Amino acid sequence: MEQEMITSNGQAMSVDQGQQKQSSSPWRIPVLSLLILLVLLFIAFLTCPKKADHVNKVTDTFKIYLTENKAYVDELGLLGSSFMSSILSYAVQTQLEVKDRWIFSVGEFGENAISVGVFGHVWVLLSQEDFDETLEKNLLNSSDD
Repeated sequence: MEQEMITSNGQAMSVDQGQQKQSSSPWRIPVLSLLILLVLLFIAFLTCPKKADHVNKVTDTFKIYLTENKAYVDELGLLGSSFMSSILSYAVQTQLEVKDRWIFSVGEFGENAISVGVFGHVWVLLSQEDFDETLEKNLLNSSDD
């Protein structure tokens, strides 16, 4: 049995129509949210960076860090730092292990994560200070021995 009801704007609406509108809307938001999440996960899966992307980004970042380290450039000179950047490129290419986690990837040197990639972008987690400290410990101090 339908009862007519007059709304605030003067239109007639049956009570059953109002109940139908209210009962259909609660499922829309969760379903729409789930659909958006699935689309984002699919896009992340398709655009997950590969090893070559990590190698390029880490090598470029390390070369910038190398040229900005004044103590290192002063000690080896321009030719030495150029040679060192070549060695650095080779080391990154051979030693960087990239673990694919389906929707993101992680670049690691041994146990240390140094880069993260998602949606086609790679971010290097090692800061300039950490790079300088590692460089000084492992390379500059070994030449003093």
